[in-house]
Amino acid sequence: MASLAVTFEQVGFIADALRQRHPIPPSTDPDDVSRAAAVDALVVRAKEYATGSLRVIQALRPRLMRRGDATSIDAADRIEETCITVASKIHRAISSALTPDAHPDDVQADANGSAKVALLIIEESRQAWRALMRPGHAVGNGTPAGFVDTLDALEAGVHARFPHALEFVRPGFDTIEGGKESGVARALREAGTPTRH
Repeated sequence: MASLAVTFEQVGFIADALRQRHPIPPSTDPDDVSRAAAVDALVVRAKEYATGSLRVIQALRPRLMRRGDATSIDAADRIEETCITVASKIHRAISSALTPDAHPDDVQADANGSAKVALLIIEESRQAWRALMRPGHAVGNGTPAGFVDTLDALEAGVHARFPHALEFVRPGFDTIEGGKESGVARALREAGTPTRH
């Protein structure tokens, strides 16, 4: 698992370096944008996380059910519910950033909104994997720790590509009555890049 993670990271660095030398020109064709996003290193890694974590959770579920550990079962449910969303939100953020009318400096751009949701779900997923690593309740022979490392890498990649993502204000979620910023939204924005976990 560790060597596979290193390989994915190396491929990501190579892809990012090539993209900087030969950036993909914006296209007005939605199919071109979708294809370009699909091969983006960050999107590829997010999809690998989604399929890998889904497979592992499905394999672990019978054991968790036999043990009757409600905390672990809830964590597995949450991972299963969010793993595909992580990948889809990262894909949408990248796709939105590749459109010709994308404005990278616009904090309220769709790309930043999708990236913010991805970051929130990444943190929630990371906490769920950690619940499967609790002393006396650990399962998966270290596999959860590998997925936490993958989520850390995804988080770093999203922050690097969308540095203003946490400044995006989601009406109704990040605002309270009268359009004022909520305490949670302010704390997230002021935190900037989360500390390493």
